[in-house]
Amino acid sequence: MTRLYLATNNGDISGGEVMLFAIARAAREEGWEVSVIAPRTPDEVCRRADAEGYDVVRLAADSRPAYMLQLARWAARHRDAWIWCNGLVPSFALIGHRRRITHLHQVPTGSNRVFAAALRIGGSVSLIPSYYGAAAVRGTRGFPNWTPVISITGRPAPPSEPVRVGFLGRISPMKGVATLAQAVRELAGNPSAGGSLELWLAGDHGHIPEDEVAVVERAIGRVPAELVVRCGRVVPERFLEQVDLLVVASECSEVFGLTAAEAMSAGVPLVVSDDGALPELLGPEHPWIARAGNAEDLAAVLRSALRTLREDPARVRRITDAAHSRWRRLYSPEAGRARVAEVLDRIRRGQDPVPPAQEGRP
Repeated sequence: MTRLYLATNNGDISGGEVMLFAIARAAREEGWEVSVIAPRTPDEVCRRADAEGYDVVRLAADSRPAYMLQLARWAARHRDAWIWCNGLVPSFALIGHRRRITHLHQVPTGSNRVFAAALRIGGSVSLIPSYYGAAAVRGTRGFPNWTPVISITGRPAPPSEPVRVGFLGRISPMKGVATLAQAVRELAGNPSAGGSLELWLAGDHGHIPEDEVAVVERAIGRVPAELVVRCGRVVPERFLEQVDLLVVASECSEVFGLTAAEAMSAGVPLVVSDDGALPELLGPEHPWIARAGNAEDLAAVLRSALRTLREDPARVRRITDAAHSRWRRLYSPEAGRARVAEVLDRIRRGQDPVPPAQEGRP
């Protein structure tokens, strides 16, 4: 049996690390032995890998530079190991390692663009979670993320009154929360246009700067307090059961959109912005796509979606069924496992694991 090593980008768990474990599960299902390489501090990834039964390579590091150094030293002692570099940090640290798969999880910005460009030395091609990302970053190939099956019960149908408009994720301007709050405020000020609604917020500020916290909290504070429901950090399934509509109004060149994909899996009506890969995720037929960063346009799209929820449940069902079918075909665990299997089969055949040709959009 062949062993695959997965090197994490961070010791704590965020979106990229969620995908690391999704790849690990797919590789194990394909018959590979899987080891996870991670720093000892923070130890979230190590603990999760232990819990899921993977062999864990713990590196003595408590900072990013120390982790990169220890990772390079480890790889120098294991030159024959196949390492899936899950993010820019391990990809750059192992730039001289012959048997590696480089996998970026966002479009590099600032100085990270220099590090990403260095990965192309020798014609190496990196994976990236969308075809939008592949078009934005030279030397990459679209390799869409995927999500688990989200099965929910008890979601209101017909919709609640007031309608529960949900947001799930980091409460930050980059995720479009300030714009969403402005749109909700506009609709709340004109009930005849949008009907009665509430803004349900799930998540926290994460590690965003204090000035960004101030911006988003100021915008939320302008929405009538009785219309805002703060849920804190919650399990996605639980939250998606409670809301009538989910909004993903990102403004950060979103390279995929895990929360949107979860809503597609769950069959929850979904409004997104045209930011980054979000339109690609939903496909050209999805009716509820607003201009990123434009509160007036988002309010108009929300108004249309809310009217449809109240007046045409059959159309809502057609829209959510189409989104779910697209999720199953492209972003389900089965679809993800097939993509991982293709990469691993190329390794078994002695080929470059990531071919240079760019696929078409789904």
